[in-house]
Amino acid sequence: MENYYKRKPTANLSSPTLENDNNDQVPSPSEKSYVEVNLADLPADPGLRNPIANYHHKERNKSEERIYKKTRYDAFVTKGYRNWKKKERIADHVGGPNSAHNQAYEKCQNLLNQKQDIETVIRKQSDQARIEYRIRLKATLDCIRLPLRQGLPFHGHDESEKSNNMGNFLELLKVIAEQN
Repeated sequence: MENYYKRKPTANLSSPTLENDNNDQVPSPSEKSYVEVNLADLPADPGLRNPIANYHHKERNKSEERIYKKTRYDAFVTKGYRNWKKKERIADHVGGPNSAHNQAYEKCQNLLNQKQDIETVIRKQSDQARIEYRIRLKATLDCIRLPLRQGLPFHGHDESEKSNNMGNFLELLKVIAEQN
């Protein structure tokens, strides 16, 4: 609000005229001091950098591009590990069996392993298991189709095991299961 309205002086309430006092003025946005971008001193850690709002509005896009070019790094190491004097650092990085590093390594190995592929696992299922699965699926779909065609609700008021009427879907499923 102080940017738009000037405060009245509190000491001189009786005088009707306002004097222009240049000492009390708030600097306008154009007079605000801005940070100059120096790429050589720009830290890679975003927490240590100056906020983008501190840069001049005409230079923000250029600053953002410079900051992006300066701070983007590849997530993977290309040169490898060279500090073999401190081999315990590798163990700290790798961590225990449930560490993020080992989980990522395991997932990568599973992707590369063709025996773990979904299609292979499905093909390995026995013919009997596939037949049983299809019977259960067909019975479930039949139990869904009948209430849909008749406009009946699927569930009942009380679907507990003690209930006399557990709902149309579950009752139909029981009947079909008894027939098979």
